[in-house]
Formats: sequence, C-alpha cells, structure tokens
Amino acid sequence: MKRTLVQAGWIATLAVAAEIEDAAAARGEADLVMRARLVEANMLMRQGVELAAAARKIWDVNRWVAENGCRPLLARSHLLLAATFHNLGDPGACL
Repeated sequence: MKRTLVQAGWIATLAVAAEIEDAAAARGEADLVMRARLVEANMLMRQGVELAAAARKIWDVNRWVAENGCRPLLARSHLLLAATFHNLGDPGACL
C-alpha cells in the first residue's frame, strides 16, 4: 500500500506541474515554465520508467537557462543532471 501512496504522490505532482506549466505559459513567464518542466522531469526520473524522457527535459531546460540566464534554475538543472548520470551508472559525469 505504501508504494501505491508514493505513486499517487508522483502522479499528483506531475499533474500540478503540468497545470503550473500551462498557467505560466499563458502569462508568458518562461522561467516558471522551465521550473515546472524540471519538476516533471524529476518525477519521471524518480518513477524510473522514463529516464530518457526525463534526461531530455532536463537538458532542454539546461540549454534554455544557459541562453537566457536564471541561476537558481541552472543550479537545479545541474543537480538533476548529476542525479540522471548517477542513475545511468556514470558517476564521473555527476561531478
């Protein structure tokens, strides 16, 4: 039952992140759109079923942040990329 509660939490978090992404896009707040995408990618990665999709989202956000600037998002994207590399078995890339 505990696993089911955890899965329900991931699903709820993904749904809220999608809502926030849509609302931020409607307001033209690109940095909030990117933050919501990082939350989505993190949830996908934690589920362990869509690592490739999560990694692509994180890389896309990282690229956007590098071009547009937002230090907190850059730091968060680096943290999630490090976790991604760790999950893929490349501890050297985590550094």
